[in-house]
Amino acid sequence: MTVKQPDIFRDTYIRYLGYTNEIGESFKAFLPRWAYLGTYAVACTYVAADAFDKGAVAYKISDDPNKHARAAVAVVDTGLWQSFASVIIPGVFINRLCAASMFTVTRLAPKLKGSTHKWITTAVGLLSIPMIIQPIDHLVEESMNNLVRPRFVNMLRVR
Repeated sequence: MTVKQPDIFRDTYIRYLGYTNEIGESFKAFLPRWAYLGTYAVACTYVAADAFDKGAVAYKISDDPNKHARAAVAVVDTGLWQSFASVIIPGVFINRLCAASMFTVTRLAPKLKGSTHKWITTAVGLLSIPMIIQPIDHLVEESMNNLVRPRFVNMLRVR
């Protein structure tokens, strides 16, 4: 029986680096621009590292003469999936949720003191993160399975 190696990008705490931009979106009202953008840099670095790791693994385990193409497909597949599931969709969602929250709170409770509006908005953003992960992952997985991955199969057949 072979023991499967854990995927450090998906089976360890490194996975949470892909969510740093969601934290940045939630705390945007408090962060300087460089720190806010830095959360995206961390998340994008995670995406790139995972994509290149999947490409290296695909290349290493393939006996196929098409191993370069298989590795490239693994890089593109993982890069697209992670970009949409970890950075783009959740980032836009939380950004808009926090903007709507700030708009609503400042209109409904204009007399709140100090940075209370910002803290409420930040809490809304942070509390939404666990609730949006699975639905977004599922949406991206289904979209990839129906729109993108069939084209990869066709590309590999042609070679």
